[in-house]
Amino acid sequence: MKDKEKEILKKLVVHPEGSLSPHDMINVIAKRDKRSVHNLISNGFIEEVPTHKNDRDYNFYRATDKGLLFFDKWYKRIWFSIKGDIRNIIVSAITAVVIYCLMAIVFLLYSSS
Repeated sequence: MKDKEKEILKKLVVHPEGSLSPHDMINVIAKRDKRSVHNLISNGFIEEVPTHKNDRDYNFYRATDKGLLFFDKWYKRIWFSIKGDIRNIIVSAITAVVIYCLMAIVFLLYSSS
């Protein structure tokens, strides 16, 4: 990530409103640097949030979890990257226990016959 993109992301993260209009995001914070804003969107640091007001569609920009955690301490970033894998480990362990129990029941049924 370039220094300009880090600066834009930092300004968005510390902004009190949380979500910004395209005018505020591109013209005020990014100083008309659309390329950096779109790089942050494509890398997953910023997301466009479509809203529907007064029979018109508007896109607002806000920081994603990845963008919010970019400036946090190292242990928070590690926890964020691990927490998705913990779900997979728990589901795999439960599946393994269920299959083991079913195999044990089937083995006991066939060995007693």
